Amino acid sequence: MELVHAPIFFSHAKGEGKMATKAGITVVLAKWIFVEVTGHFPDLKVKVVESFPDDIGEWKFVESGEDFTVQFVDSFPDIKIKYVNSFPGVE
Repeated sequence: MELVHAPIFFSHAKGEGKMATKAGITVVLAKWIFVEVTGHFPDLKVKVVESFPDDIGEWKFVESGEDFTVQFVDSFPDIKIKYVNSFPGVE
């Protein structure tokens, strides 16, 4: 279980509430998201940042004050991600 601060993100997860991003994409906010890390065909490219995760695909792992919680799984994920150093976002 990891706590994540990322006010703008894309998810296929069933969640509670919705939020519109500045790009006009409606995203689902879930308390728990089951995430599989993959190298091929991710739903989201994620760049881990140290501060101000304010773009789609930017995540900051935190100890408290999370926007959502992720659990890394090997099967049946809500979303598949790929870690990147640049150009995070939706494929």
